Amino acid sequence: MSEVDVLAFVKARIDECEREGRAYGFWLARLKRTNLITVLLPVTLSMIAGAAILGDLLGTSTTTVAGIAALLGGLLTAVHKGLKCEAHQAECLRLQSAYCGFKTRYEALLVASRDARIDRLAEVDQQLAQLRESVQATVPDWCRARSRNRDIEQRDMHLVA
Repeated sequence: MSEVDVLAFVKARIDECEREGRAYGFWLARLKRTNLITVLLPVTLSMIAGAAILGDLLGTSTTTVAGIAALLGGLLTAVHKGLKCEAHQAECLRLQSAYCGFKTRYEALLVASRDARIDRLAEVDQQLAQLRESVQATVPDWCRARSRNRDIEQRDMHLVA
């Protein structure tokens, strides 16, 4: 492989790692909002149920409110646990961080000597392959498409400027 080919390959890997990391970032942002519904809302509903039960003790009939709030809170918690949201988010965070790290490793190859670059490239590519083999959480296609579109927008902005 010629030096020009190696540099082009390294730059392609940098772009790929940046896109993948950004795609996981988009997905994590969506999951964060979903967590508000499946984690914080059940806590709020439990508080409402508790307040309603306390109201019953004080002579105000709010049994229906307590029951509905407790049921909804339990259902949302079950959905969160059933979908294994915590493990999924932790894996997405790991992958986002790993792709950021790989981007940095590939960028370091751009300033390495030619011989060191070729040796180190094989090493880093092997590590990237291992990461890909270990992936336990993927992002939806729309996250990758949005990440690719951001690349296109940035290139278009550079062409205009």
